[in-house]
Amino acid sequence: MTALRELPAEIALAIYAVLTGIVILLLFKISSNPARIAAARNKALARVLELWIYREDAVGGLFSVARAMGGSLGYLGTMLKPAAVSIIPMLVMLVQANAWFGFRPLQQGESALVSVQTEKAETLDTLVLASGDKLKVEAMVAVPESNEKIWRVRVAEERGKGRLRLTDGQSVSEKSVVTGSGLSRVSLLRTASRWERILYPDEPLLSQGLQQIKISYRPARYNFAGLELSWLAYLLIISLATGLALKKPMGVEF
Repeated sequence: MTALRELPAEIALAIYAVLTGIVILLLFKISSNPARIAAARNKALARVLELWIYREDAVGGLFSVARAMGGSLGYLGTMLKPAAVSIIPMLVMLVQANAWFGFRPLQQGESALVSVQTEKAETLDTLVLASGDKLKVEAMVAVPESNEKIWRVRVAEERGKGRLRLTDGQSVSEKSVVTGSGLSRVSLLRTASRWERILYPDEPLLSQGLQQIKISYRPARYNFAGLELSWLAYLLIISLATGLALKKPMGVEF
């Protein structure tokens, strides 16, 4: 990804989407039987055509429906192994794409919310946010009902990556913050949950009674044929188009 940082974000995401499509095709190629998939697909299509032939025959039509369902299930069965092989690499690539393309850095003059959730409401009174020179704290509110404390901050300087420090007087917890323009890896959330950390792996697990620290970065938007799309929609369109364009040259069936 470092090699793509100097490119415009839309071009970098398009390249990443093409590579994603190629990786999935390779995984399908090594884990599937193209001849079996093609045969199952053609059989399923034949059963669908049979429905049309017997459309005026009530009894024959019922049997055709059953055969069409069986053909479709048989075709889906041939896809189970390549789908299972592909799912974990695909999830890894999506998590990485979300970190790079899901949100844009905060820009000078913009405001954002820094929210902290604790295990106990009593902890909220002692929490203090030290934002440094990069961000200026403008307001704060505590929400004991949900064990949350929220600060509104504003970007004073664009200097790339920095750290927010949260202290209760005895310990300090940090959260990365990214400001400026251009393509950067953005960590939306630091969490105490091992499951959430799978989706936001950039920072270590929280402790000291904190459940999560979150910054309200703006979602990044990408232009595709005049439409403003999320990173996920943009990636899916291009990676699917790549898969359809390259499946025959790469000898893949689906």
